[in-house]
Amino acid sequence: MELSSSVLAGLGFDPLPYYREAATPNAEFPLSSFVGLPDDEYFRTQGRNVPELRKRVQDPTFLVSPDQAAELGIADGAWARVKTAAGSMLGRVFSRSSMPKGLVRIPHGWWKPESSRDLGQMGGMWDFCDAQLTADDNPELIDLEQGIPHLKGTPCSLTALSTAEVAELEAKYGATLDLPRGPEGKVLRSDAKPGHFMHDTVTGDGVEFDAIELSLYGRNTV
Repeated sequence: MELSSSVLAGLGFDPLPYYREAATPNAEFPLSSFVGLPDDEYFRTQGRNVPELRKRVQDPTFLVSPDQAAELGIADGAWARVKTAAGSMLGRVFSRSSMPKGLVRIPHGWWKPESSRDLGQMGGMWDFCDAQLTADDNPELIDLEQGIPHLKGTPCSLTALSTAEVAELEAKYGATLDLPRGPEGKVLRSDAKPGHFMHDTVTGDGVEFDAIELSLYGRNTV
């Protein structure tokens, strides 16, 4: 077991783990993104060719807080575009009370096996793949030692698609179907003092933790 990495030290990097602040949202990208969690129904990029699973989730879904959705004027189930400095992807917006304002949850691994596999669509990759949002050459948005893109905290924007854009999307992939919203999921509650939760009853009243618990989809698969 190596707590201080001799390999990293030999390459001129800090051999110990360290903390870096996430990039700060700005006027162009006022929100933060959270990328990487798969939908409940799928495993990574797999399962989208299974009809029973696609009935539950036909399209990628962005989760935001109710206040955020209201502020942006985006209704539940509406198509929207998430954009970062690296690129953009399309999905449908749903609000969840467990989501903090300012954060957009973005699902991982989306493509549509029923769409064309040619270079123009690549199974929907150009429109729905979260990999387009991650930078590979911005030192503020990658792991400096390995070049791995940050999947959490990247500044982004979220905007509703226009009627014309939705029509163009449906001409390419088919009509937009009703997407079950599902239950609300876990709501953050606490018996501790206001603003805190995950109160530790084992170690006593003096230990409390601020935390954010993100539901994957808030949708049960029963």
